[in-house]
Amino acid sequence: MIRLLATLIFCTSALFAKHGVEPYLLPQGHPLEEKMHALFSTGRVTQNIRTLEKNGFKVEQKRHGGMLIVSHPDLGGYLLKL
Repeated sequence: MIRLLATLIFCTSALFAKHGVEPYLLPQGHPLEEKMHALFSTGRVTQNIRTLEKNGFKVEQKRHGGMLIVSHPDLGGYLLKL
């Protein structure tokens, strides 16, 4: 019974988490989809700030808890929160 309850809680939180970030995800077929795939499929681009900069990203802001706001020339005016 406890195992079933834990599974239900986990699935419910995962469902809410997905809906929480869904508005911030690019829809399939978005013009940036191919560029994003090309940028992030070359290895551990987000391993650290050095690897981000080595791959052409510019750190715009460092936020609390290690969050970074970055830009890339291939992404136009879009910013990424990592």
